Amino acid sequence: MQRTRAMMLLFASLTYLAQGAIHAAAGHGFLSGKKSGMQPELVATTLARVEDRWRSQAVLFTECNSTQGGSATLDCSHATSAFMKSCSAVVSAMVSGSSGDRENVKEYLGVVCNEPELTGWKKEWCSGLADSVSSMMSADNYENREDFDYTRLCQGFWSKMTAVEATRLEQERVEHARRLEAERIQLAAAKKKAEEAAAEEARRRAVAEAAAKEAAKKAAAEAAEKARQEAKKRAEEQKKAAERAEAEAVKRQQEEAAREAEEAQKRAEEAAARVDAKRKEA
Repeated sequence: MQRTRAMMLLFASLTYLAQGAIHAAAGHGFLSGKKSGMQPELVATTLARVEDRWRSQAVLFTECNSTQGGSATLDCSHATSAFMKSCSAVVSAMVSGSSGDRENVKEYLGVVCNEPELTGWKKEWCSGLADSVSSMMSADNYENREDFDYTRLCQGFWSKMTAVEATRLEQERVEHARRLEAERIQLAAAKKKAEEAAAEEARRRAVAEAAAKEAAKKAAAEAAEKARQEAKKRAEEQKKAAERAEAEAVKRQQEEAAREAEEAQKRAEEAAARVDAKRKEA
């Protein structure tokens, strides 16, 4: 009964934490009902929101330190102070709400950390916080309630968180750089491919243009040769025609001369015949 009562007080303390009433958790945390009514899902939802803030603070601290680079001009302690205040309140609620009973904390947070609201890194951080709290709590409930070193626990947890976030951020930076390099290589390869394609297209175009010029030149030469041959043929035909015409003209002249000579001979014979006839008559 005492164990169940203490666990109910732990639940109430964490629930009041979500409502901003940590100062009242230790004194007014008792709930009625059975153990199943302690609503660990509500605590898990609350803790998930708290862990979101913690992670933001760890990222801010890590990035601030990375930006600072050893310079004293930047103050990165604000994130640490905010976390320490929040962490101390949460751990105080855990310890006081459990009445300093380590087993109560371990058992109840074991249930809370397995709620579906806490998955992935949130579940890991919940389990890590639960382990840190339970491992620092002693078997003496009174000692836990009165002398628990919240600062040392939160400082240790903060160191782990910031180290994890630093590693994660570095991995993200490396992955981002890798993606950028891969994109650069891909773009360079695409550019090279496009340039090679353009060069090949220019080469094909130049070859095609040269071939077209050669074909045009050849066609012009063939056309000129054809025209020359046709002109030569026409000239030869014209020469032959002129020769034929000249030969026919000479032939006609010869025939005309022969006819005229024949007619002259005939006239001469007729004249001689007439003269002879007249001589005979005389």
